[in-house]
Amino acid sequence: MKIWILINDKAKAGFESEHGFSALIEFRDKKIIFDTGQSDVFLKNARKLGLDLRNIDAVVISHGHYDHGNGLESLLRETGPKRIFIGNGFFNHKYGGGKYIGLEHTIDYYEKLGGKFQTIEKDSEIFDGIQLLTAVPMVSFEQPEKRFKVEDESKKLKRDFFEEELYLSLESPEGTIIITGCSHRGIINIMSHLSKDKKIKAIVGGFHLIKKTDEELYKIAESLKAFQFESLYPCHCTGNKAIKILKEIFNSQVNECLSGGFIEIR
Repeated sequence: MKIWILINDKAKAGFESEHGFSALIEFRDKKIIFDTGQSDVFLKNARKLGLDLRNIDAVVISHGHYDHGNGLESLLRETGPKRIFIGNGFFNHKYGGGKYIGLEHTIDYYEKLGGKFQTIEKDSEIFDGIQLLTAVPMVSFEQPEKRFKVEDESKKLKRDFFEEELYLSLESPEGTIIITGCSHRGIINIMSHLSKDKKIKAIVGGFHLIKKTDEELYKIAESLKAFQFESLYPCHCTGNKAIKILKEIFNSQVNECLSGGFIEIR
């Protein structure tokens, strides 16, 4: 399996960064874009990597925040019509600390550009060996930050528990690879949703630990010890302090995640 990091908060020399996440995943005979960052910068990085995104099989947008989905317009203008997997409530208006942080456009706008949306309401296999997980039970001490709000169907603001959030699970004989956008519902909760007996080859993406205290970070890191995983690739909203603590505990199992980076998992 191959993963190209198209956008992240930090970049390799010669590539661009922005606050956001996007990756191209190649698994078996399928190519999937997971998140699109907040602009067209991920496309610029893809071109520098020599990647042609016109032949992708599908797009997955983990949740409806600008830094994961606002690059969708640029992608559709580049690729033409594409199948796009989203969670339930994806286009509901989202806020963080009173500021609008949702998507730039409505579903109608993206559909006119060729977006063919499919809503995922429960764990679903989208291709052979490729599953989307959603609404993972919150069984640990982790909770989404209270500052995040979402409009319900009556346009009233309520706390956002990110039931819509999608995670990509890729199953191989060697183990499972998990791709996350932000892990708003908690990385421990996501891992707990999988069997503790299941071998995890790698976890790649944002863990949303950037605002956690040292005490919380050590608690999360210690809780991760309960799971069988080989590698962590913390990106985007994980935060430098969290990455430092994860490296302190898991050493060489923790790997760098940069725009322009390439990961091959065998």
